[in-house]
Amino acid sequence: MTFETDINKDLERRDFTINALAYNPVTNEFVDNHGSLNDLKRGVIKCIGEPKKRFEEDTLRIFRAFRFLSQLDFEFDKETKQAIKIVAPSFQLPSMERIRHELEKIMMSPSPSKTFLLLREYGVLKRLSNELTKISKEQIMTCDSSEKDIRWAVLFKNIDYKTVCKTL
Repeated sequence: MTFETDINKDLERRDFTINALAYNPVTNEFVDNHGSLNDLKRGVIKCIGEPKKRFEEDTLRIFRAFRFLSQLDFEFDKETKQAIKIVAPSFQLPSMERIRHELEKIMMSPSPSKTFLLLREYGVLKRLSNELTKISKEQIMTCDSSEKDIRWAVLFKNIDYKTVCKTL
């Protein structure tokens, strides 16, 4: 891993604009080369640079995008959404440990159903396990009103959960 000493170059390497914001306490100014503050105000998750290329560089970014969507109740910008739809059916999966970590954060968000429905719609759940495609929309919707510590059980109640747990 290499560390960048130039703040502008460092911010350029970030995945999403909402992560590419720095504050200079000496000058009391933000370094915002990518419209980060505007995207935060608009509630938009947007890749820095060409989205398809960003997701192909590190496919965990797909899961991070969904996590931010869930935790912040944001939306994808048009280009980011389109890139995920293109890349989702065939991307190289990152390690299951990293995926599980992102999915756990999604599940603990205030309302994970929106995100899980999108993960299903974009074909990401199928990439993880065919068993996950058997989860009904009703089961997914029930997660929002369930206690956080039993959401996985609610989600997996009518599928072969052992297979999914072994995969993740």
